[in-house]
Amino acid sequence: MLNYLTIQQEVKFNYISITYNLKVEQICVDKIQAYIYRGLIMAKILSVDDSKSIRDVIQHILSSEKHDVISAADGQQALEIARSTPVDIALVDINMPNMNGISLVSKLRRLESYQYIPIIMVTTETDEYRKKKAKSVGATGWLAKPITAERLISVVNKLVS
Repeated sequence: MLNYLTIQQEVKFNYISITYNLKVEQICVDKIQAYIYRGLIMAKILSVDDSKSIRDVIQHILSSEKHDVISAADGQQALEIARSTPVDIALVDINMPNMNGISLVSKLRRLESYQYIPIIMVTTETDEYRKKKAKSVGATGWLAKPITAERLISVVNKLVS
């Protein structure tokens, strides 16, 4: 049985006030806070990479676009975060210590709040075998490093909208 919550939102535009109701599943309630920030769409994003400089760059780029970025240094740390923190998008490197990105994606897909979110592999790996393997365990897409700020923002914003 799904629990629903009705949220009332008022929008003002040129002296006209429109009120509408959103009926959403209870599981989505946590995500709604991430979607409203000064009238801008915003997402909570899990960024997983063993390179601190890559994590810092992704955090800087996406935070400047009003996204909330949570970073993890490896798959094990990301899984611990994921168990307690639902996100809207996950950006995952493949080659990491403790738990690689392919194993992480497989385990994330077993978590209820991660079954349907976009999980994008952000990696230097470009061979078809790894792409197929990532897709087979649940990866949604692939971004090859190096990635430009414009490309990262474009992909994330398309996934959010």
